[in-house]
Amino acid sequence: MPRGLAAGPSSPGYPPTTLQATGIGVFGLYGSIAALAVNLTLATVINAVGIRPQRGTHANWQLGTNDGTGAPSLTDMGAAFAIATGGVLTLFILAPPNGSSVWVPAVNEVTGAIFEQEITADLPANTQFLSPRLYLNTGATAAAVVYDCAGLYLEADY
Repeated sequence: MPRGLAAGPSSPGYPPTTLQATGIGVFGLYGSIAALAVNLTLATVINAVGIRPQRGTHANWQLGTNDGTGAPSLTDMGAAFAIATGGVLTLFILAPPNGSSVWVPAVNEVTGAIFEQEITADLPANTQFLSPRLYLNTGATAAAVVYDCAGLYLEADY
């Protein structure tokens, strides 16, 4: 990407954004490749493992899982993972084939804080195919949403 004040191409502008008061996100592995509802709620995200912000309900990012048999299990990632504009998170999801647990480490690249959790309950079936999903909506607020994904890396044991 060119930058500077020389003639020709210049750096792209990056407008600051405002977090919507009711926004909901799903970032992780999901047991469906179907289109997600524009008014998706955390309770309807089933067969999934990932991080899920819900503005207006949670101040911090939540680690969420749901096997589809009830309400999602949410684990607060702590004040070091507050939902904020301009945050940069690196998320890893380590899910061995047919395993009985999933490890989810995350790094707040701005503060250096690390969150790590082994999940052994409320997981999708160990035979459920999971695909990466990155999703954000505005909840009940009529406005645009934006997030950036700088990269996605998948590795399989097969």
